[in-house]
Amino acid sequence: MNRQIWLPQFITIGLSVLVLLFLTMFSTQARRAYADDDYADDDKEEYVSNELVVKLKSKTRATIDDINADYGTYTIDTLAPEMRIFLLGAHQQEDVTELIDEMEDDLRLRYAEPNFIGELLEGDPRSIGAWGGYDRVPFVEQYALDMLDITSAQQISRGDGVVVAILDTGIQLQHPELAGSLTAARYDFVDGDTIPDDIANHIDDDGDGIVDEMVGHGTHAAGVVHLVAPDAQIMPLRVLDTEGLGDFFSIAEAIDYASSNGAHVINLSLGTTLESDMLQEAIQRATRRGVVIVAAAGNKNNSQEQYPAAAECTLAVTSVNPNDLKSSFANFGDWINIAAPVESI
Repeated sequence: MNRQIWLPQFITIGLSVLVLLFLTMFSTQARRAYADDDYADDDKEEYVSNELVVKLKSKTRATIDDINADYGTYTIDTLAPEMRIFLLGAHQQEDVTELIDEMEDDLRLRYAEPNFIGELLEGDPRSIGAWGGYDRVPFVEQYALDMLDITSAQQISRGDGVVVAILDTGIQLQHPELAGSLTAARYDFVDGDTIPDDIANHIDDDGDGIVDEMVGHGTHAAGVVHLVAPDAQIMPLRVLDTEGLGDFFSIAEAIDYASSNGAHVINLSLGTTLESDMLQEAIQRATRRGVVIVAAAGNKNNSQEQYPAAAECTLAVTSVNPNDLKSSFANFGDWINIAAPVESI
């Protein structure tokens, strides 16, 4: 059964506008892969070079100290103590994929995987940036609002009482349109502080010749949420740096943080063609608390499943253009739940 349904149809059958209209995010894809020949498809680093994630089986008497002693690793952080999930460090000279291969048959471990690096691959630096002034006309007069019949939708709900967590490059905290809607609960998982601002550092951190190429992406996503649900609160959680890069352990931490601090919806404008057990479990923990997870289906114009969008615990969104046709770049397939206007918003 094809699950692809256009957004206004959901509204007519009575689902909450707050769940549905948040799906008009960038359909921007992030990626993870192993760095060995079986998985890597370019020269970019696909995981943090000396980090891996392991989960101890619940019935084993082994401790993480036992694992570290046997494999020469050390504990960097704990994701979920009750779930026995740990971020480990390895010696710089070691290839973590070799360690993971060694751990594959270890009966004490549920899984071991690299700490993958997510990347906003498809974001266009030319169309992303800081707010451009105080003129609201371009913001409130967009074709997408008519396509969504936003006036009728907002008669059902404007988002009052709902908290939406945006896991992205942060949010411009002083943005005149957004500042009054941001929650006190906020965190920067990149810098490890409570100021998740979406600002440039003026450094080409990934060495691709473009400085701060993804600054503004998270602010843009928050702006879409605010436009369709102006009374909702937005929780700013920075998990990606100014180049659009972020590790999966931090993303999983942010999902746990959001669900523990009152988020009703979590937006993930990122994805991967491969599954991460750690990230999948973080999503499951959030959905068990009643949180709705929304994820981008990706922009490769193919039917290959993207994760977490393709997971059963998420709503996958793809893009249609102003003519209500699939965008040329948009992914497709019966694993996608919904389509929404994404081009030129």
